[in-house]
Amino acid sequence: MNKLFALVMILIAAMFISPASVHANLLSNAGFETNGGYGGATAANWTGSGDTGVESWAAYTGSWGMKTGTYAASDVVYQEVAVAGSTPYAFSIWGQRDGGTPTGTYQVNLAWYNGATPLTVDGGDVTLTDGWTQQLLNATSPATANKVRATFGGTSLNLTGKWDDADLSSSPIPEPTSMLLLGSGLVGLLGLRKRTVK
Repeated sequence: MNKLFALVMILIAAMFISPASVHANLLSNAGFETNGGYGGATAANWTGSGDTGVESWAAYTGSWGMKTGTYAASDVVYQEVAVAGSTPYAFSIWGQRDGGTPTGTYQVNLAWYNGATPLTVDGGDVTLTDGWTQQLLNATSPATANKVRATFGGTSLNLTGKWDDADLSSSPIPEPTSMLLLGSGLVGLLGLRKRTVK
């Protein structure tokens, strides 16, 4: 009977460990470590516009980070990945305003697509400070989305931002019916145990 009780306890513990605690970064080369090996190089799997590139002085962790400079226009860096529709996603990236750079507007967003057709954009303006801060964005993909463009960079002129350790993950929400069924089964097992102990 003790084995049954131990099994019930394990199942109860498993019920409280939701799928949301499971984490897999959907972005490739999220720390910008795979690159041309020199300042200003392009990071593998990322696309940049304008004055963007990896720099050792832009690293939060590791050896390399991404620099965005907005000297003539807004400069952004992005990566596109496949997604599922109607699914919650979390996008985060560490950012810091380069010392001596004026305060201005930076952006972190998720642009949703169905193939090549743009759907909506979540996110927007963020403020970078002289210290590293994690920029967080939670959004649910549109029902017809099958691709997202995770984007960061500057939108005001004469800004230099440092970025590192990007992360994009889905945050699945447990299906209520399955959780209810599991909970009912556990209650039934506990009732069976009490009845057989008497």
